[in-house]
Amino acid sequence: MRARAATAWDKGIATAALAALGARSQGFPEQRLWDDITARVPGLIPALLIIAAVFTLGPFAARAQQSLVLRRIRLEREIFVQLGRILREADRVIDGFQFEDLGLHAWQVKRSGWFLGTKRLRRVATYRLGGNIVLRKFEPSIGQGVVGMCWERNTEESFDVEQLAERAATEADFDAIRAAEGGAAVMGLTWNQFRQIRHRGAVFASPIRDDNHNFRGCLSLDVKGQYAAVDASEVPALLNELAARMQAHGFDEM
Repeated sequence: MRARAATAWDKGIATAALAALGARSQGFPEQRLWDDITARVPGLIPALLIIAAVFTLGPFAARAQQSLVLRRIRLEREIFVQLGRILREADRVIDGFQFEDLGLHAWQVKRSGWFLGTKRLRRVATYRLGGNIVLRKFEPSIGQGVVGMCWERNTEESFDVEQLAERAATEADFDAIRAAEGGAAVMGLTWNQFRQIRHRGAVFASPIRDDNHNFRGCLSLDVKGQYAAVDASEVPALLNELAARMQAHGFDEM
């Protein structure tokens, strides 16, 4: 049971018990009815008092939270083991590779507001070795960036950002590429959005799906360059493998 659902059950049961006790004390709907019920079930009132006291403490929520913590620990363990494998493979295929050049990010589909808010991808975790992690605010909608393209197509995506950065040195170049080759050629981004991410030379994304194959989020991996070498290596397969495992370990509650 998910933590939110467990909390709702605790509150619902405690509220129902308190409501029944309140109705009993006020004789609602009829005192005669309550007298008849308590005569047939003498232990009803003490039982309702115990239920109200117990579920006010949230036993379901506590159990669900403990389970969530254990799932998160297992998830973190799997992420770090797989990240180690990815780093070793990247070091093998990238000339002059520096471990801090590689970043692994987890993204979830979130609404920007209440029920009518726009859905966007939000970064919920980042893993990078060495130095201070400074992240630019980037919350793409469907079709924007490599992660947004992954969302739109619900499949693995990758992009040679370094090559596009070389071709689109100015805003005029960028607009010309988009006009001639379509939005996918510039990852569905505006010039200002592209300027925020152009320093990440090669980006790969793998979807995280639920049991019905619906897109729930994704993993992305970026390095400074050498897209062709990374694309031909085992790195994309290792990223896909990690993404396939994450849904079973509490990804929705990260």
